[in-house]
Amino acid sequence: MGDVDPFLLAEAHAVHRTWRQGLDPARVLEGFEFLCGMAPDLAEPWSGAGEVLLAMGEPGAALARHAEAVRLAPGEPAVRLGRGAALVAAGRPRAAVVELRLAVALDPIRPRGWG
Repeated sequence: MGDVDPFLLAEAHAVHRTWRQGLDPARVLEGFEFLCGMAPDLAEPWSGAGEVLLAMGEPGAALARHAEAVRLAPGEPAVRLGRGAALVAAGRPRAAVVELRLAVALDPIRPRGWG
């Protein structure tokens, strides 16, 4: 994955916080998409963009962003959970179960994938 710019990582987390605080999803998506362009090897903005797109009712676009996040960080349980949620929304429950089980296997202490 290479070296991660700590500033861009902090920015990705800041954009995610604004999403949680209720900022307009389109503006949050713009922030994540900008960060995807600035740090294409960083999984967090791809996953965040997928989360926002899913909430906006765009499961196909969300799945594409989550797939990129998984490609960048395959061992990250939260990234796998996001892809699992996008697979459910895209009408692919069997693939979602595989993804969610993998997320739980990666982090059995905090099995958010069962929720």
